[in-house]
Amino acid sequence: MQLTEREIPAVFSLPVDYRPVSQAKLQKRHPSPTVQADTIIYETTPFVEVSVGTPPQPIGLAVDLQDGFMAFLVPNTTNCVSLSKATSAQYNCAADDYCALMGYFCPAASSTMKSIQPSESDPEGPVNADVVTVGSQRVDGVHMWLNDISPGDYSRMGIAPGSPLLYLMVDRGFINSPSFSIWNNASQNNQGHLLFGGVNKAMYKGTLQAFPLSGPNNNVNVPIAAVVVESGDNSTAGPATTRHNLADSTTAVLSTIDTFTFFPNKTVQQIYADLDITPVLIPSFNASMGIVDCARTHSENRTVSLVFGSATISVPWSELFQSFEDSTCEFTIVPYRPDLISGPGSELQIGAAFLQHMYLAVDYDNMFAAVAPLNPNPGPDNILEIGNGTRIPDAEGDFPATITPYEAPTPTQTTTTGPLPTSTTASKAQAVTFTPRAMDIIFGVGGAILARLRRSISQTHIDPIPKLFQPVPTTTSIDPARWRALQSDVDNILNDYAGSPVPDQDDTPKVLRAFLKYLCEEAKTLLMQEIKQFNGKLALRQLRNCLVDSILKSMLIAGGKQPKSLTPSPIVIPGPTVEESQHQLELRSNHTAVKQACLKRDGRRCVLTGMVERVHLMSIPTQNRGGRWFCKPECAHIIPFALSKFNPSSSQEVSSGGRFTDTFPLWQGKIGPENINAPDNAITLRSEAHMEFASHHIAAEPANMEHKYPVHDLDAVTSVARDLSNTITMMQSDPAVVMPAPDLPRLHYQVSMILQESGIRERYERTKWENEDNLIENIEPDGSTDLGNILSSKMLTDI
Repeated sequence: MQLTEREIPAVFSLPVDYRPVSQAKLQKRHPSPTVQADTIIYETTPFVEVSVGTPPQPIGLAVDLQDGFMAFLVPNTTNCVSLSKATSAQYNCAADDYCALMGYFCPAASSTMKSIQPSESDPEGPVNADVVTVGSQRVDGVHMWLNDISPGDYSRMGIAPGSPLLYLMVDRGFINSPSFSIWNNASQNNQGHLLFGGVNKAMYKGTLQAFPLSGPNNNVNVPIAAVVVESGDNSTAGPATTRHNLADSTTAVLSTIDTFTFFPNKTVQQIYADLDITPVLIPSFNASMGIVDCARTHSENRTVSLVFGSATISVPWSELFQSFEDSTCEFTIVPYRPDLISGPGSELQIGAAFLQHMYLAVDYDNMFAAVAPLNPNPGPDNILEIGNGTRIPDAEGDFPATITPYEAPTPTQTTTTGPLPTSTTASKAQAVTFTPRAMDIIFGVGGAILARLRRSISQTHIDPIPKLFQPVPTTTSIDPARWRALQSDVDNILNDYAGSPVPDQDDTPKVLRAFLKYLCEEAKTLLMQEIKQFNGKLALRQLRNCLVDSILKSMLIAGGKQPKSLTPSPIVIPGPTVEESQHQLELRSNHTAVKQACLKRDGRRCVLTGMVERVHLMSIPTQNRGGRWFCKPECAHIIPFALSKFNPSSSQEVSSGGRFTDTFPLWQGKIGPENINAPDNAITLRSEAHMEFASHHIAAEPANMEHKYPVHDLDAVTSVARDLSNTITMMQSDPAVVMPAPDLPRLHYQVSMILQESGIRERYERTKWENEDNLIENIEPDGSTDLGNILSSKMLTDI
């Protein structure tokens, strides 16, 4: 982070409101503690106002340091009317706290709203884009989530690492680096500012204390040196002050949404003792909390301070309480639980109450965050632009010697359904299709290298194995005696194959046996007939390759995309008609609607682990949470969504589609392009469980009882496996949303078990791991690199 003083710095700011509704209105809307979480969010979370769409529609957003995308509340109907004419029955807005506070966005009223395909780096990312006016600046092509007005959903401006908004601002020339600072000016009725691209030296005291962002979760975090507790009294000795030093590795994430601060238990107990707080065991939360008489919070003069380097952030203890029940209040500094994998208290956190008293600057070019105490009596503004150098002249920190600053990418052709209007200052990036370089940094691939690799792959032709055979008649209607004889013949053929000399890593018998073990009787019979008809090694190897390429690789590859190298089956399988192929091209892209429907049906919880959506859990009274923990829920397709992207002009893909249907007859007629992106092919999973489910490390086997599934842990990561139940029962919290079709989890289960038993998943993952650095280290920007070996690994031709 480089602070650069210019006559006209490349920055712009938004007013921030920390108290968007009056206390009287809060008390009227929230007469009981059952909505205490919402009340706390209102009082401590920074809110900004932007305009979205054309013509502009104003809407309030919560500034979120732990989310990277923008999200807007939208009416759950396509027929929008003006807000003044809308009724609560139409939009459910007046009865919804967040909607009443923030307002809503009507996509149908915007001429520039577009549907987009998710980016390759984030296939589950937003599928909508529109113009957003931030302050005085118009930013085109902002990717966004559209959330139905429903309990727990709110509009937000996500500015976590990788936030597309910040990189779009750099592309448009509004700011010089993906950076911002935020502060609350207590002298102006809890008003503050969010300053993009710079810092305001007048607003903080001393020098900024800068720290590198650390950890794997791409959070804004800082290390805490100590906690200082000061208790005032009327004695001549003055206030009593105690300091509790923390370990050097004590780094905490910053939250602008959650008011709670989570510290090590030893430190929390010392704070309780300093403040004369007796911990009270709350059975429903399975933890001891600091509960005091609310009168104490105003009658006693106490302060809690956090130390960051040489910066000290002090907060009156009265601001660290929230109403609990009756006349008691709950202290919002609580122990964190290192035994938890996720959810409230699973990591050290500095809550929003402390951030209100902190000046925070963040630069994603060098991945540093800097903090300082607020200046209670600021003078005239002193704005410094955050450049793209390595240091902060006005800060102390262990800065890197060199960095690679973000540079706006070369414009590329858009893929939207129509052009978005482009502002005169937006010449550095095309609308909608821009993928922030932060995503490339996270995945380790530069945009130019990616583009060159894609061109090389598209220009590379891999000759398929010649077709050796003509169609043969097969049938599943055979009597039991003939079926047993067929099974014996196939077993002998595979034994003979395995018993004779074969090339290294020829796993043909192992793969074919895995398919035979887990396929249904109909598909198993067809496969056995094929094996008997074509029992030569070349044909059986080709049959093995066809099954692996068209089914296993297609299901494994990220997003479900089919690999370019598809080995044809030795059987000519009839493909779909032209009409069926054209129908398959009509893809639905309303991911947001499907996600919201699944959240409602699944009770806003992960169906595999039972963890609850964060905002929904916080809306539940503490005493009613029952030990549940929160997670980041995602919509997981049971059958990969990208399998709907069928190309009827490709004979390989037509053959592959026929192979898939022939092997899994339950697939036929149950799922297609018209319903693959629908609630009956989707479930709600926490983000980590989604990754394991998509990579077939977790499978749910349909049982005889409806919607009851034994869960199979197929070497899932420990952080997910430990939270799995042996058996799950999928609930239907919203009867209006259909349940998953049982045949689809069964297909996912079959593929998962075949991948496990055949060893193909292990080979696939090993190939990816062994070659993950090839794309970075071995490709020259001048195009001189021979990509043959890299393409072989990338396209999985050796599996």
